[in-house]
Amino acid sequence: MDTWLYHRTESPRIFRSADEVKAAIADGWADTPAAFEAEEVPSELDELRAKAIDMGIKFDKRWGADKLAKAIEDHDDSA
Repeated sequence: MDTWLYHRTESPRIFRSADEVKAAIADGWADTPAAFEAEEVPSELDELRAKAIDMGIKFDKRWGADKLAKAIEDHDDSA
């Protein structure tokens, strides 16, 4: 039973037995490269929100990236 599997950081390779396939899947391998393409990369706004939360800055979730970046900058200046 030869099975091609794909990994986020390693080159695709063939696994020879059902036990190898089972162990590989448990270790982050998948049967299709599409399994890794669907993952979202955090947006600038998501990163700014996370930074603001870490800094203890209160903000409105309706704020855009520019307004949130300004709040973070102002907070840094006052510290």
